[in-house]
Order: sequence, then structure tokens, then C-alpha cells
Amino acid sequence: MNQPVTPSMNEQHSTHERCDTLIIGAGPAGLAAALAAAPSGAAITIVDDNPQPGGQIWRDGPQVVLPALAQQHRAALARHTNIRLLPGTRVVGLGDFQPSDKAPTLLLEDADRGWTQHSHRIILCTGARELLLPFPGWTLPGVTGAGALQALIKVGLDVRGQRIVIAGTGPLLLAAAATATQAGATVVRVAEQAPWSALAGFAMQLPRWPTKAVQALSLLNTRWRANSHVLEVQGTTQVQAVRLRKGPHTEETIACDRVACGFGLVPNTHLGQMLGCALGGPLSGGQGLAVDALMRTSVPGVFAAGEATGFGGSERALVQGAMAGHAAAGQVQQA
Repeated sequence: MNQPVTPSMNEQHSTHERCDTLIIGAGPAGLAAALAAAPSGAAITIVDDNPQPGGQIWRDGPQVVLPALAQQHRAALARHTNIRLLPGTRVVGLGDFQPSDKAPTLLLEDADRGWTQHSHRIILCTGARELLLPFPGWTLPGVTGAGALQALIKVGLDVRGQRIVIAGTGPLLLAAAATATQAGATVVRVAEQAPWSALAGFAMQLPRWPTKAVQALSLLNTRWRANSHVLEVQGTTQVQAVRLRKGPHTEETIACDRVACGFGLVPNTHLGQMLGCALGGPLSGGQGLAVDALMRTSVPGVFAAGEATGFGGSERALVQGAMAGHAAAGQVQQA
């Protein structure tokens, strides 16, 4: 498959680089933003700290078969010569704002160099991050987030034959359990902290989204238990067992090799806040970046899209990304 254009190792770089639109994050929202803005002829740069585009949901790796939609977006990206993809690249700070800039100036770095990136518009597609609450033993080797376990398996972590306990709360637990099982691990327990009454209320809403309901049914796991949470992970230099609370009075200790624990997602707003963007995303309980109908944040020249503004899955991220891309290119009607 054709790959998006990336700089040659021999290409000469300046310490100051410029583009029309700078997109931070190459997940569904970032890819949709770039593809929406590309027909305008704008010089577009996409920055992502992963080695391949796709974000968390379309993360590539040796144990991954990318969905057709992800492959279509990557192929479309490669067809536009005005889109420059910079994988393995991070934002490390704010640069000195210059009069010719219409958006904040960022300091970027990759494995070889650092530089100042100037742009007219910035689109923040920084996604969400996993929430992990501390408990005794949470720093032992073998303890990860639930989403982190998925990501590690996708990029090649061998979990064949390992006994894994997945704990916390939210649908991501079942998705992580399915990924681990497909990779050859034995999921000995999925410990959901919420009580059955709360889960029943959530399940009653699923028929409103038939596709999500079918997906949820496909992820059900016989080792799933409600009203159960981690008290302690036991081990010396590696995870050996986990102690769980079951209900109000019962405890259980399960031998295992790995624990993946996650308590849902929170919008990844660190960069937006560093730029001065206001919070207030309604789908994130006010924790996401606040945007208007054209995906503009409170900072001139800065747009945001995807789960950094609130939660709605890849479908919402794709729509918001396209809106932000059109708006950044001055195509208000299309947005």
C-alpha cells in the first residue's frame, strides 16, 4: 500500500518550518481533517508520536488487520502531495510567536532533531487518554491500563499462555479482554467495578444504537463479574496475584501474570490547555476542549476535533475532523 509522504533521511531541514495547517494527532479525526482540507491546496502537516497513522483505534502493528475504513483513509492520505506526515514526532513546548503567524508557534522534536513549527491554523486531534487510579502494587511490572494492554498486543507483545486479570470500569474492559483472548492469553477475570443495576441501565440504552448493541454482545465474556474491584496486586519483581473485593464483604485472590486496569477515558486536553483553550466539551462532562459549530476553540487560529472535545467514538471523530478541516481551509459551507 502507498504510504503518506514522509521526509527523506537526507532531506535538509531548517530549524524553522512553516505550513498552512498543522494537525496534531493522526487518528480518525486528524486524518479526516487533513483529507477535508487537502483539496484547498493548503500545505498541511500532520504530527503524531506513533510510527504509523491511525491513533489508538486504528493502531497498526504485526498483530493487526486494519479495518477497511482505516485502509481507505491511509490510501487517500498518500494521494495528496500537499499533506506531509511526521510520525514519531512530539510537541515539546511553545515557540516564539511571529507577526506572520496566525496560530500559536509550537516546538516539535523527533528522534533526530528539534525545530520550531509555524502555521496559520492548528487543529488539535489529541484524542483521549486512559484513567488509571492507583492501588497497592500498581507500579509492579505487568500492571498496565486496559487500553494500554490492547495497544501493546497490537504492536507485538506476546501474551500467549499468560493469565490476565482485567479490572476497572467501562466497555473498554471487554474490548481488552477480547484482544487478549485472540492473542492467546487466558483472561481469568474481568472485574467490573459498577454494580449490576448500573450495567442493566446502560444495557437498556443500547438498542438506540443497534451497531453498538451488536458489538457489545460480541464482546461478552463468561469471566465478567460486576461489583468487583482491585484491592491489591501482589508480587515482588513481577505480578503474581491480584486481590479483589467482590460485593461489600467478600474478597478473592486470583493468581495471574498480568493485570490490566482502566477506569474509563478522559479527553487529552494538555496541549489545548497549554495553548490557552477553554474547557467545556458537553459530551465529556465539561472536561473536553470547548468548540463552536465550526470546531473553533477559544484561541484564534486553533480548532479541535475528536475525543479531545468529548466522547462519541470514531464516527463522531471522523465527522468533527472533516468539519475542522473544511473550516480551517475557509470552506465554511462544507463544514
